[in-house]
Amino acid sequence: MEKTKLLLQFESLPITDAIEAFLAPNPRFAVIAAPPEADIILFDRLPSVATLKKTHSQTPSAQIVCFLGPDEKLHNLSFSVKTLLKPFQLQLFQEFLQNLVPQSVIQFGAFTLYPGQRRLVFKNTAPITLTEKEVSLLVFLDKEKGNPIARDDLLKKVWGYGEGITTHTIETHIYKLKQKLKNLSDEDVILLNKEGYFLKSQTDETP
Repeated sequence: MEKTKLLLQFESLPITDAIEAFLAPNPRFAVIAAPPEADIILFDRLPSVATLKKTHSQTPSAQIVCFLGPDEKLHNLSFSVKTLLKPFQLQLFQEFLQNLVPQSVIQFGAFTLYPGQRRLVFKNTAPITLTEKEVSLLVFLDKEKGNPIARDDLLKKVWGYGEGITTHTIETHIYKLKQKLKNLSDEDVILLNKEGYFLKSQTDETP
């Protein structure tokens, strides 16, 4: 198995040592020092817009991840940057990394998603721009291939929230995303049943 190469752009040496020691036994990951070879680039803080743009231009295929404090908000960027809310457990961090996917093109129904550019296209219409979390939701739901995902699992694996969090974040984001999709197509592709949320496949029957 080819390892996912991680580049740690951390200001804190103790955090760097802790992350490296935790991931060392995992055969899926390798911490490297050379940016051009990185698959995932991690910042233990929210860097400046200039730093993020430079990082993206140097390694456009790499997924950028920033650790954010409770009151921090990601800059409005034209490319994909994932976020993980601090503080978090190391096991949750590992699951977050394992759920990241390459910035490739994703097809579901008549929609085409370009995660790296946060663009969504329906058939041959003009693309629309999604938020970072909207992209993360679609990418995660697509990865599950129609299997329903419980609300708490989405909160944990997309937002990085711990268990027992009371919030309407999921409902609010999915409502806004569905409104954007309905502006492109009358078809409802984000479905909900008693087990959770899932993406409608081309073979699903409309109830």
